[in-house]
Amino acid sequence: MPLLLALLKWDPVAGMAVYAKYGMAGQDLTQDQVNSILMSHASGKKAVEKLAIQLEGLSLASKFMEKKKEKTVDRLILALVLNKGEKAESFYPDLDALEAAMWDNLPKSQIKMNMLIQEAFVKLTTQVVSKLDAETIRKRVIKRAQDMLDNNQIDKAQQLLSFSRSMPDQLVAAANEGLRLRNEKRYEDSSKSYNDAKDYANRLQEPELADDFAKNAARSGEIPVLEKSRDKALKAAREHMKKEEFINAASKFKEAAELSDKLGDVIGKEINGKKSQILFQYSEIDGLGQ
Repeated sequence: MPLLLALLKWDPVAGMAVYAKYGMAGQDLTQDQVNSILMSHASGKKAVEKLAIQLEGLSLASKFMEKKKEKTVDRLILALVLNKGEKAESFYPDLDALEAAMWDNLPKSQIKMNMLIQEAFVKLTTQVVSKLDAETIRKRVIKRAQDMLDNNQIDKAQQLLSFSRSMPDQLVAAANEGLRLRNEKRYEDSSKSYNDAKDYANRLQEPELADDFAKNAARSGEIPVLEKSRDKALKAAREHMKKEEFINAASKFKEAAELSDKLGDVIGKEINGKKSQILFQYSEIDGLGQ
């Protein structure tokens, strides 16, 4: 399952930087990683349009875009962070499909671009679901079993070869089901499916995949708790607004912004954060005038 979609934008002074992003909570790109992505594309005489990149434990599919103007050049990169086991190349058509919308919306506000990236990420994970490839996993498992045979671990090798016949497909199906159920807000069922995928991964001796699925299972359990807490904070903020208790309202909007951040909701974080900031400033100015 894709973990993060980011739009990187070139600035003549600051260089390449994250301009808009949306993804799973805790997923981000550091400035060093952004610089490395740029260098991967532009290290030769001519920039490489699309790349599958392995970077500091991350697997990425990225697309370099450039539009020359009379005196300047606009440069963008779409970077899609993927789960281990996913083929980056299979996401190239999805990145290609986003190019026109990126250029069309670039002159608009940054918050609009964040909304576009959020919509694209949700659509990508819903339609593509997971491009976790069962055949790639099967090949790794068979290679692992062959290594066991070479080391005379015959019983373990036979068991692993037996698992390799159908279990990679079961793993992928369970992971896909976990995502589908999460998108339908059936969080308890989603968590169960991700735990099933984790168990398959452990039996196939795929510890990195097992760890990813365990995190997704925990995430599916965490989302409804965070959403409920955010709804409670926003309700309290609106009640304080009605009573003109602006400092208290600002505190609750700030809390909602922090919860939005934990949910990976960039738009909610920005909107609630701005409301909090405005109310705090208003209260400070109002206090000076009294």
